[in-house]
Amino acid sequence: MRECFDKQAHGNAEISLCLTFAQRSKSRGKAPGSDGEEVAWFLDRGHVMADGERLIAKDGTPIKIIAASEAVSEVHAAGPALARAAYHLGNRHLAVQIGTDWIRYQTDHVIDDMIHSLGLQAKHASEPFHPESGAYKGGHHHHE
Repeated sequence: MRECFDKQAHGNAEISLCLTFAQRSKSRGKAPGSDGEEVAWFLDRGHVMADGERLIAKDGTPIKIIAASEAVSEVHAAGPALARAAYHLGNRHLAVQIGTDWIRYQTDHVIDDMIHSLGLQAKHASEPFHPESGAYKGGHHHHE
């Protein structure tokens, strides 16, 4: 098993690790690498591994993080309709990914029904999920 205690933002890697948002959010975890060997990570709490980031194994092997596709719902709208959807999703403390004219969240039929009650449609997709890190996490990313 490869054990990783460090990370780096860029660099080459022949081995990859495909992880969901929930897995990328954990400071400790284990999953099979692209070569079939288990990879365990032990990182500082509060860090979410980003798509393309590299873990560094104890032996120096870099391992590229790939954000796995997962079940998400997307709401496409503009102006006040999108702002209202964002308000209601935020009011429920949901992790959301924000694009120019859309919001994406992990699929939940109750939340989809709420979106529908606002006069909007939630479309289901299988996509990598990159939610905003939040106001108190020190920075944010936009993936459009």
